[in-house]
Amino acid sequence: MDAQMLFNVLVGVSGFLGGWILNNISRSINQLDRDVRNMPHVYVTKADYRDDIHHIRRTLDDTEAPPRTRRTLTPQVGPRRADNAEASHRCLRHWRCRT
Repeated sequence: MDAQMLFNVLVGVSGFLGGWILNNISRSINQLDRDVRNMPHVYVTKADYRDDIHHIRRTLDDTEAPPRTRRTLTPQVGPRRADNAEASHRCLRHWRCRT
């Protein structure tokens, strides 16, 4: 095989791979274009979202909310390890919620 034949094979293979890559890119762009055009049918539009949020807020405003109670965290009374007392004091498992 001489140099010209090797060059022709390399140009042919690289041309095939380049065309294949461009074809895949073109198909991906077309698929994205179709997806974007179908988006209003799949996702909620901004106007519909605002209407739904307005309806939810109006419904929540119409209901009577129970009075809020204040909850505080107090430490549990119990044994602590002497070597790591400060770290165990900060640990959330040693705290419980009281109303």
